[in-house]
Amino acid sequence: MFQLIPAAYDWTETGIVSATGVIIVFSVLVLFVAIIWCFGKIAVATAKKTTKDKPSKQEKKTAPPKQAAAPIQNSVAPSAQDDELIAVISAAVYTMLGDNGGRPYQIRSIRPVATGRSAWAQSGVLNNVRSF
Repeated sequence: MFQLIPAAYDWTETGIVSATGVIIVFSVLVLFVAIIWCFGKIAVATAKKTTKDKPSKQEKKTAPPKQAAAPIQNSVAPSAQDDELIAVISAAVYTMLGDNGGRPYQIRSIRPVATGRSAWAQSGVLNNVRSF
């Protein structure tokens, strides 16, 4: 009769080859994870460098001098509910912008913005394209 494996087969060589193969495969997977992680860190670092608000030399020459914003005067006294709404919106802006690198900022007006998407749809779009 036909035998696939001889009776006196040395299984140690099979075990060594199998273990070596598993170790090599997982080592390469760990190497790929490390490479992809490094690419992510490099992408974040370059994105931070490009998003800095530095005007170019030409923009500095052509940009008009900044003028102090005139305070907005309302003819109608705001109600307590409007004050609460302004406080909540200001807190949300501060939470998103943070300290803004020590630069002061001012909220000049609060008005609704009409977009073609709902707030949930807009949040989904921003979440999907944030990495770009």
